[in-house]
Amino acid sequence: MTRCSPEFIVFLVWLLFLVAYGTLSKSDRKEKSKKFHETEQRQKDGSNVVKLRQHFEDNGGKAAVLNILSEHHNLCVEERKFNHPVLAYVTPWNNGGYDIAKWAARKFTHISPVWFQFNLDVKQRKTCTILGTHDMDKQIKFMPRFVLDGSVPGIIEQFLYNEKWQTNCAQLIVNFIKKTRCMGRS
Repeated sequence: MTRCSPEFIVFLVWLLFLVAYGTLSKSDRKEKSKKFHETEQRQKDGSNVVKLRQHFEDNGGKAAVLNILSEHHNLCVEERKFNHPVLAYVTPWNNGGYDIAKWAARKFTHISPVWFQFNLDVKQRKTCTILGTHDMDKQIKFMPRFVLDGSVPGIIEQFLYNEKWQTNCAQLIVNFIKKTRCMGRS
Protein backbone atom coordinates (compact mmCIF):
# COMPACT_ATOMS: atom_id res chain seq x y z
CA MET A 1 0.00 0.00 0.00
CA THR A 2 1.36 3.44 -0.91
CA ARG A 3 1.53 6.26 1.55
CA CYS A 4 0.05 9.68 0.79
CA SER A 5 2.22 12.74 0.99
CA PRO A 6 1.51 15.26 3.78
CA GLU A 7 0.63 17.90 1.19
CA PHE A 8 -2.03 15.63 -0.29
CA ILE A 9 -3.54 14.96 3.16
CA VAL A 10 -3.62 18.70 3.92
CA PHE A 11 -5.31 19.29 0.56
CA LEU A 12 -7.97 16.63 1.30
CA VAL A 13 -8.68 18.09 4.77
CA TRP A 14 -8.94 21.58 3.25
CA LEU A 15 -11.29 20.27 0.52
CA LEU A 16 -13.44 18.47 3.12
CA PHE A 17 -13.66 21.69 5.15
CA LEU A 18 -14.78 23.69 2.09
CA VAL A 19 -17.45 21.14 1.19
CA ALA A 20 -18.76 20.99 4.77
CA TYR A 21 -18.74 24.78 5.15
CA GLY A 22 -20.48 25.32 1.81
CA THR A 23 -23.12 22.74 2.66
CA LEU A 24 -23.78 23.79 6.25
CA SER A 25 -23.46 27.58 5.98
CA LYS A 26 -26.52 29.79 6.32
CA SER A 27 -28.25 30.65 3.06
CA ASP A 28 -28.23 34.29 2.01
CA ARG A 29 -31.23 33.99 -0.24
CA LYS A 30 -33.91 36.50 0.63
CA GLU A 31 -37.57 35.70 0.50
CA LYS A 32 -39.09 37.52 -2.45
CA SER A 33 -42.30 39.31 -1.77
CA LYS A 34 -45.19 37.93 -3.75
CA LYS A 35 -48.45 39.64 -4.18
CA PHE A 36 -51.49 37.78 -5.43
CA HIS A 37 -54.93 39.02 -6.15
CA GLU A 38 -57.94 37.23 -7.45
CA THR A 39 -60.05 38.37 -10.36
CA GLU A 40 -63.09 36.87 -11.95
CA GLN A 41 -62.98 36.08 -15.62
CA ARG A 42 -65.88 34.82 -17.65
CA GLN A 43 -65.20 32.13 -20.17
CA LYS A 44 -67.72 31.56 -22.90
CA ASP A 45 -67.57 27.86 -23.50
CA GLY A 46 -71.29 27.29 -23.80
CA SER A 47 -72.15 27.46 -20.12
CA ASN A 48 -70.83 30.93 -19.15
CA VAL A 49 -68.92 29.45 -16.26
CA VAL A 50 -67.36 32.03 -13.96
CA LYS A 51 -63.89 30.98 -12.99
CA LEU A 52 -61.72 32.48 -10.32
CA ARG A 53 -58.24 32.98 -11.64
CA GLN A 54 -55.22 34.00 -9.65
CA HIS A 55 -52.93 36.47 -11.32
CA PHE A 56 -49.40 36.87 -10.21
CA GLU A 57 -48.03 40.38 -9.82
CA ASP A 58 -44.33 40.44 -9.16
CA ASN A 59 -42.95 42.38 -12.11
CA GLY A 60 -42.32 39.28 -14.14
CA GLY A 61 -41.84 36.92 -11.20
CA LYS A 62 -42.57 33.22 -11.35
CA ALA A 63 -46.01 31.94 -10.49
CA ALA A 64 -46.45 29.62 -7.55
CA VAL A 65 -46.28 25.92 -8.27
CA LEU A 66 -49.75 25.35 -6.84
CA ASN A 67 -51.18 27.98 -9.17
CA ILE A 68 -49.57 26.30 -12.17
CA LEU A 69 -50.89 22.91 -11.12
CA SER A 70 -54.42 24.18 -10.60
CA GLU A 71 -54.53 26.30 -13.78
CA HIS A 72 -52.61 24.12 -16.25
CA HIS A 73 -55.72 23.19 -18.22
CA ASN A 74 -56.84 26.80 -18.82
CA LEU A 75 -55.62 28.62 -21.91
CA CYS A 76 -55.64 32.40 -21.97
CA VAL A 77 -55.83 33.76 -25.52
CA GLU A 78 -55.96 37.42 -24.57
CA GLU A 79 -53.35 39.83 -25.89
CA ARG A 80 -49.82 39.12 -24.81
CA LYS A 81 -48.76 40.97 -21.63
CA PHE A 82 -45.22 39.65 -21.34
CA ASN A 83 -42.60 41.68 -23.24
CA HIS A 84 -39.90 39.02 -23.37
CA PRO A 85 -39.49 36.15 -25.85
CA VAL A 86 -41.83 33.21 -25.26
CA LEU A 87 -40.98 29.76 -26.61
CA ALA A 88 -43.65 27.06 -26.99
CA TYR A 89 -42.92 23.40 -27.70
CA VAL A 90 -45.35 21.48 -29.89
CA THR A 91 -44.97 17.75 -29.54
CA PRO A 92 -46.35 14.99 -31.77
CA TRP A 93 -47.72 13.04 -28.79
CA ASN A 94 -49.94 15.98 -27.79
CA ASN A 95 -52.93 15.63 -30.12
CA GLY A 96 -54.13 19.19 -29.63
CA GLY A 97 -50.72 20.86 -29.37
CA TYR A 98 -50.56 21.94 -32.99
CA ASP A 99 -54.08 23.39 -32.85
CA ILE A 100 -53.33 25.25 -29.62
CA ALA A 101 -50.10 26.62 -31.12
CA LYS A 102 -52.02 27.99 -34.11
CA TRP A 103 -54.93 29.24 -31.98
CA ALA A 104 -52.73 31.02 -29.42
CA ALA A 105 -49.86 31.92 -31.77
CA ARG A 106 -49.96 35.61 -30.85
CA LYS A 107 -48.94 34.67 -27.28
CA PHE A 108 -45.62 33.20 -28.46
CA THR A 109 -42.61 34.70 -30.19
CA HIS A 110 -41.14 31.32 -31.13
CA ILE A 111 -42.62 27.86 -31.58
CA SER A 112 -40.45 24.76 -31.56
CA PRO A 113 -42.04 21.85 -33.38
CA VAL A 114 -40.77 18.42 -32.51
CA TRP A 115 -42.24 16.84 -35.63
CA PHE A 116 -39.19 17.39 -37.85
CA GLN A 117 -37.60 14.00 -38.42
CA PHE A 118 -34.69 13.01 -40.54
CA ASN A 119 -34.55 9.51 -41.93
CA LEU A 120 -31.30 7.98 -43.08
CA ASP A 121 -31.29 7.12 -46.77
CA VAL A 122 -28.74 4.49 -47.81
CA LYS A 123 -29.85 4.18 -51.43
CA GLN A 124 -29.38 7.82 -52.50
CA ARG A 125 -25.70 8.74 -52.00
CA LYS A 126 -25.86 8.17 -48.22
CA THR A 127 -27.91 11.20 -47.33
CA CYS A 128 -31.08 11.75 -45.32
CA THR A 129 -34.65 12.89 -45.85
CA ILE A 130 -36.37 15.56 -43.73
CA LEU A 131 -40.00 14.84 -42.86
CA GLY A 132 -42.67 16.87 -41.07
CA THR A 133 -42.28 20.00 -43.20
CA HIS A 134 -45.88 20.16 -44.39
CA ASP A 135 -48.25 22.90 -43.19
CA MET A 136 -45.58 25.27 -41.87
CA ASP A 137 -46.94 28.70 -40.95
CA LYS A 138 -44.65 31.42 -42.36
CA GLN A 139 -45.94 33.98 -39.82
CA ILE A 140 -44.49 32.15 -36.81
CA LYS A 141 -40.78 32.07 -35.96
CA PHE A 142 -39.71 28.45 -35.67
CA MET A 143 -36.95 27.03 -33.49
CA PRO A 144 -36.54 23.66 -35.23
CA ARG A 145 -35.87 20.40 -33.43
CA PHE A 146 -34.98 17.22 -35.26
CA VAL A 147 -35.15 13.58 -34.30
CA LEU A 148 -33.51 10.63 -36.03
CA ASP A 149 -36.47 8.45 -36.90
CA GLY A 150 -37.39 5.18 -38.55
CA SER A 151 -33.94 3.69 -39.01
CA VAL A 152 -32.68 0.19 -38.38
CA PRO A 153 -29.97 -0.09 -35.68
CA GLY A 154 -27.42 -1.41 -38.20
CA ILE A 155 -27.96 1.61 -40.45
CA ILE A 156 -27.69 3.99 -37.49
CA GLU A 157 -24.36 2.41 -36.57
CA GLN A 158 -23.12 2.87 -40.15
CA PHE A 159 -24.25 6.51 -39.99
CA LEU A 160 -22.41 7.13 -36.71
CA TYR A 161 -19.12 5.84 -38.17
CA ASN A 162 -19.39 7.55 -41.57
CA GLU A 163 -18.28 11.20 -41.36
CA LYS A 164 -19.24 11.99 -44.97
CA TRP A 165 -22.78 10.71 -44.40
CA GLN A 166 -23.07 12.81 -41.22
CA THR A 167 -21.80 15.87 -43.09
CA ASN A 168 -24.34 15.34 -45.89
CA CYS A 169 -27.22 15.14 -43.40
CA ALA A 170 -25.97 18.10 -41.37
CA GLN A 171 -25.71 20.20 -44.55
CA LEU A 172 -29.25 19.19 -45.54
CA ILE A 173 -30.54 20.31 -42.13
CA VAL A 174 -28.61 23.62 -42.32
CA ASN A 175 -29.99 24.27 -45.82
CA PHE A 176 -33.51 23.52 -44.56
CA ILE A 177 -33.09 25.99 -41.67
CA LYS A 178 -31.79 28.70 -44.02
CA LYS A 179 -34.50 28.07 -46.65
CA THR A 180 -37.35 28.21 -44.13
CA ARG A 181 -35.71 31.09 -42.22
CA CYS A 182 -36.07 29.33 -38.91
CA MET A 183 -35.00 31.35 -35.89
CA GLY A 184 -32.32 29.42 -34.06
CA ARG A 185 -30.81 25.98 -34.10
CA SER A 186 -31.09 22.95 -31.90
